[in-house]
Amino acid sequence: MSAPSTHVDNEPKERIRWLPLESNPDVMNNYASKIGVDMASHSFVDVWSLDHEVLAFVPQPVLAVILLFPTSDNYHNFTRSQIASIQAAGQTVDPLLYFARQTIANACGTFGMLHALTNNTPPLTLKPDGILARIVRESEGKTPDERAAILEVSNDLAGIHDGFAHQGQTQAPSLDEDITPHFISFISKSGHLYEMDGAKPFPINHGPCTQDELLAKSIEVVRGFIQRDPDMLQFTLIALAPN
Repeated sequence: MSAPSTHVDNEPKERIRWLPLESNPDVMNNYASKIGVDMASHSFVDVWSLDHEVLAFVPQPVLAVILLFPTSDNYHNFTRSQIASIQAAGQTVDPLLYFARQTIANACGTFGMLHALTNNTPPLTLKPDGILARIVRESEGKTPDERAAILEVSNDLAGIHDGFAHQGQTQAPSLDEDITPHFISFISKSGHLYEMDGAKPFPINHGPCTQDELLAKSIEVVRGFIQRDPDMLQFTLIALAPN
């Protein structure tokens, strides 16, 4: 009889990959309802311009702003510097903030939505037997990496994401296609503006911000993204606004 193998497989596990979502308010509204969010009072809407005259037409106060933007060398260099500065100096982060690391490739659209929705209950309400309410319960007291692990094994969420990734006005790419645009969200929590990006190790506190100021102060940060890559065009904004 041969001896039992003592080989330990140290190969890293293959990263889970999802199809990307389209930056589309209708898709996001239906997606949110499907995972158990009562969307009777609020909905995702397009923000068509950064001009003050156009922003005045967005219903207020918004609960969250979701940005889709093109990643680039400029962005990655800025992000490395930003993270290093925060790690050196520290920052205030509300301990009740829901933040999960994005370990699933191309899932940034869902993570942007989850950060926008879970950190706004109330005024939003979750159906107790819904998928998102279950995820929130399982995530209580967990670290961002532990929350990521919960999302990785949520077959219900993966199935719903896949269904909505095939909706919208553009054809879904293949699973192995490299996607450069990236979703993040902005929320106001305990009087501060937070940038919620699951690709970063922690939320980014951008300073004092009331709910009434969320849209305007988010736009200030978004302008910085655009100024770093002024020749790129793939910037879109969606707000979670009152009906």
